[in-house]
Amino acid sequence: MEQSESVKEWTSSWLRKISQLIFGMNFWLFYCLVFIFSIFQNGVWYSPQTERLLLISKDIFKNPFTNQPTNQWLMSSFLGPVLGYLTSANQSLFLYSFMHFVILVVFFTVLILVVKRKFGDFVARSVIIIFFLSPLSNVLFTWLGSPDILTILLSMMIVVFWDNLIVLFVGAFLLGINHPEQGLVILLLLTIFSFLVGRKKETIRFGLIGLVSLVLGKLLVDWYFYYHNFAVEFSRVDYISNSGLFQYVKATFSNPFALLFSLYNVLLIFISTYVVYFWKKDKISFTFIIYSLLAFTTILVTLDQTRVFSILTFPGLLLLVFSPAYQNLEYAEKEFFKEVLTISFIAGIFIPRFVVWMGNIHYSTYSNQVVLLHDYIVGLLAR
Repeated sequence: MEQSESVKEWTSSWLRKISQLIFGMNFWLFYCLVFIFSIFQNGVWYSPQTERLLLISKDIFKNPFTNQPTNQWLMSSFLGPVLGYLTSANQSLFLYSFMHFVILVVFFTVLILVVKRKFGDFVARSVIIIFFLSPLSNVLFTWLGSPDILTILLSMMIVVFWDNLIVLFVGAFLLGINHPEQGLVILLLLTIFSFLVGRKKETIRFGLIGLVSLVLGKLLVDWYFYYHNFAVEFSRVDYISNSGLFQYVKATFSNPFALLFSLYNVLLIFISTYVVYFWKKDKISFTFIIYSLLAFTTILVTLDQTRVFSILTFPGLLLLVFSPAYQNLEYAEKEFFKEVLTISFIAGIFIPRFVVWMGNIHYSTYSNQVVLLHDYIVGLLAR
């Protein structure tokens, strides 16, 4: 009994020390360390679609897939190719992927700075840890060149500046150019979230402005394609419908338990604690469960389910820690959540952020870089 108490006391002591280290060290040092470790853990790679998106970026005044109509669904994600064209990052696959990496690092850092100033150090560190623990960290670092980075940054911008109608208009408008389908789902989920927590007047305004802006962005792209005679015949909806029901059933049920765990991974420790703790205190716990369930029903018609789910739910995770209930925690409550985040963080160091894609489990792409580095060194030595 005494030995058990001694182990418990030793564990609690070390947990407090690690928690004090995580929440006490210099903020930007912590941010950099987490960011670097996340890159090391997940690897850095480009998405399967990046080569085709690069083709679009080569000349944004022509449809490169006139003879390959089944690739034309990628044309609806037009923002990245336009940025690549305007910045001359369309010269190579590396430059195009690197452009997206730079956009991620710069604008994510700026948004974290805004969060720190607006919501405080504790909330900002919570966001950094949540990003690290979420499968989203794997997705963004290993799908460079895809629309995902821009979708997340625009969604974050809308949530961080929730009451700013200009930011909402610009963010939703650009979502309509970047990925209108995901943008629509995210805006609908955020609108439902706002309604369920009791912000009825805000909800109507948010929903109307957001959806109208997104539609305007989508219409601008359609008009642009029409004006330049792109003759797009195969949309993302066609891509989804042509994949066939069997592919979606297979993607969902090939590794169902791995899929369910992959959606939040070790972040489940923090989320479950949060939901239970605030269940009777605030509507936000029930609201987040509904948000997650709706996001899950959406991914049943996708083949890369972990990836899409992490993109759809990250704005909802931000709303959890931006909520007044979380911001206004008492000292003892805040210390409790610091320890919960610390436990989650430690678990996240050892448990990889894998994703389920087309029913298969995919881990870090770090091994790809090791192979490339090995081949590069062998090539140098062979000269």
